[in-house]
Amino acid sequence: MMLQKTAFLLVLFLLFLASCQQPAEKIEIITFHPSDYDVILLTDQSKTNMEEIYLDAIIELKAKYPSEFNQVSSKATSTHETNFSVGNDENPTLLITKNGQTVKELSGKTPKKEIIKHLELTMEK
Repeated sequence: MMLQKTAFLLVLFLLFLASCQQPAEKIEIITFHPSDYDVILLTDQSKTNMEEIYLDAIIELKAKYPSEFNQVSSKATSTHETNFSVGNDENPTLLITKNGQTVKELSGKTPKKEIIKHLELTMEK
């Protein structure tokens, strides 16, 4: 009888904890791999005007460097299922990494010319 009460209280406690958690924020992850780099665009689709600037820069470069965009992937996930964090003030975020190390991070209101400049550096190396 004591075991049943303990199990019941444990289940109630776990349900309480689960209900206190905030829902997972959904993010979109777009990746491609020019040269020896990994380029990752993280967005939660909350700031569509800024996200369009990043996507326009990527599309413009795709027209200029088509072979570098053979392996573009896109995946929707939650922030709990990824190693990346995307805060509302930093959306969208573009990460350029090489050998697991972040080389450049652009986020928020970044001019399209600056985005293109940094992405072109990854294409030409």
